[in-house]
Amino acid sequence: MPEWPIRPFEGIGQIDFGMARSKVRELLGSEFTTIRNRHRDVDVYDELGVYCYFDSDGTVKFVEAFDASNANYDGLYFFVSKLPAIIERLAAAGQPATVDGTECYFKGIGVSLDAPRDGRVESVGVFRKDAAERHLQLLQQIAEKDRQRAEARKLKGPFENPFKREE
Repeated sequence: MPEWPIRPFEGIGQIDFGMARSKVRELLGSEFTTIRNRHRDVDVYDELGVYCYFDSDGTVKFVEAFDASNANYDGLYFFVSKLPAIIERLAAAGQPATVDGTECYFKGIGVSLDAPRDGRVESVGVFRKDAAERHLQLLQQIAEKDRQRAEARKLKGPFENPFKREE
C-alpha cells in the first residue's frame, strides 16, 4: 500500500496544493472518474483512496483521503487509530482539535477527520492554508447556529403535538 504522508498546508503524498489538474493526472494515472460537487469537478481515484478537489483555476485546493490511501501525519495513521486516541496524541504534540459532531478539525495542520461511527475515521480532509481558514470559519458559524437553536428550544419548552388524541 502506498504511503500518503500529509504535509501541512502543502499537500499529501505526491500531490501539492496549487498543482495543475493535468499534473495530478500525470502523477496518479488514468484510473479515475470525475464527479461534479458544488459546482466544481472532483477527480476520484478510488483505488488510491483519494479525491482531488480543484479551484476555479484548475489547481488543487483540497484533498480528501479514504482508508485505501493510508493517509498519515508524523507517523500517525488515521485509519488505524480511533478518533479519541488521535485527538489525544495530536493535542500532546501541540495540535488541539475543534470538534463539531462527527467532524474533528486540527487548525494547526489543516486536517479534518470525519468519524461518524464508533470513533473510526472514515475520511481525512487535507486543506491548503486559505481553504483551512474558510473551513474553520464555517465550523464556527455552524456551532453558533447550533447554539442559537438550542437556546431557542429552551425558551419554547418541549414540543407539543397538536394532533395527539387524548385517550
